[in-house]
Amino acid sequence: MAGIATKHTLPAPFHEYELDDAFDEMVDSGGAVRSHYRHIYEALRELTGDELRRRHVGLIQRRDDVGELVLRDAAEVRHRGDRQRHRDQRKELFRVQRLRRQRANEQQQHCESELSHAHKFVQDGDRNQLKSTPGTLLTSSAPRSPAACRRKGP
Repeated sequence: MAGIATKHTLPAPFHEYELDDAFDEMVDSGGAVRSHYRHIYEALRELTGDELRRRHVGLIQRRDDVGELVLRDAAEVRHRGDRQRHRDQRKELFRVQRLRRQRANEQQQHCESELSHAHKFVQDGDRNQLKSTPGTLLTSSAPRSPAACRRKGP
């Protein structure tokens, strides 16, 4: 009887499709093809073995093509992510370099201001602020040289 299987097999081309005690969506426990699979079952039975092999090969090729596309897309996403990460790293590097330049400029302006005050102090000849007592060094609130304002370290 077409569409009825023995306990463990179905008719051709499903003769290698084994049935066991597990639930099967296509075939019920009595070996009859379920109604929602009837159309597919009949369409597959009408195909020749060569046609089934040809379609199977076509499916394998499509599956491989899809796999290749997925890998290619994954590589593109990874490449895009690398570009974004590189862009972010460059932005951070430029930000840090800008902050360092700003700090260096601020320090240089501070030192120039201090040196300007010291220079003005010396030009004015206001030596009253310099104090000297026997056995002590001359001191002043102004730096002694430009090197005193130079930044030490990185």
